[in-house]
Amino acid sequence: MKYKFVAPVFGLKINKKVDKGLRLGNLHLSNSKSFLNKSVLDTPFPEVLGKYNMYDFYDDRDIENIYINNYFYLEGEISDINNSEELSKKQGESGFATILVALLLLDIQKYLRKLWLLKDNSIYARDGFVCFYPKDGDSRIFRFSLKDIYYDISVERKAVEFTKYELENAFEKYLSVEENSFSFIKCNTVDSIIKFDKNYNSMNLFSKKTIINNVEKAEYFIQMSRNEFHTDLKIFFYVSAIEALLMSDSKSEVTHQVSEKIAHLLGKTSDEKITYYNQMKNIYSVRSAIAHGSTYKNMTDDYLVSLCIFLDETLRFLLTDYIDLFKKDKKELNKYLKELCLK
Repeated sequence: MKYKFVAPVFGLKINKKVDKGLRLGNLHLSNSKSFLNKSVLDTPFPEVLGKYNMYDFYDDRDIENIYINNYFYLEGEISDINNSEELSKKQGESGFATILVALLLLDIQKYLRKLWLLKDNSIYARDGFVCFYPKDGDSRIFRFSLKDIYYDISVERKAVEFTKYELENAFEKYLSVEENSFSFIKCNTVDSIIKFDKNYNSMNLFSKKTIINNVEKAEYFIQMSRNEFHTDLKIFFYVSAIEALLMSDSKSEVTHQVSEKIAHLLGKTSDEKITYYNQMKNIYSVRSAIAHGSTYKNMTDDYLVSLCIFLDETLRFLLTDYIDLFKKDKKELNKYLKELCLK
């Protein structure tokens, strides 16, 4: 049975019109209203979504400068469903249609998160809709929503412009090479969708048995920080992201170890290294106060923002310029960092 998926994107501004959309794996990203009207949002959508959800696709009021009318869409087919009865039965047994929307949204989110590696932004996708078209009955629409709504480093939500090249390059550089495009979109049967969902939800982020590496753990904390609209909590999660990248299993002298490693990774001269070291020590005083339910003193809001900006830029630098280093196994990484600090 054929289906059509669509999800609006907030906070993204593309520098030129793209009608049928940029091809990102099996998904398409477009900002064309004419194509949206003609080929994507056909008859069932406006009736089922209602005026409120349709605003996300058509509203030009630019509320908070985030409604820029971009959307992802995908046309696919579930090969083992042939009619309305089978659709209702399979959905009732497994909820596969809702799971399909959720997985598509999560993969969109995965891509949009990678745009942060290019520049700070508050881009997000929240709601996704899939419409099935049985030949023997009325169309049916299913919906899923994510909770993540991001804020930029200034704790604001505003549109950020990307070029067509930047958007395509982010996919090619950060996703397609490692993951061969959006893997789960290849799932075209009910069983394959359910199986992928179980594998996705069985991952334990901090277990020693997990296959998730330190880069993925750091990215998790980065997203926690981007979800926060309190600057001090942004700092808390950013520090956790840096620790995920730089710390071994040792728990001793964490503040000193991380500060020293950051100083040597960023600083080129002795004075620069001392500056970066002291900066991290100041950041840890904020982090420690938050972690232990205490308070910090003599720090203005502007100063906290400056610390947050430093962490944001540092993590972006580490995850781009040093990404190959952090993908090494722990022994190699620890050896490199130890030698770097002893030079």
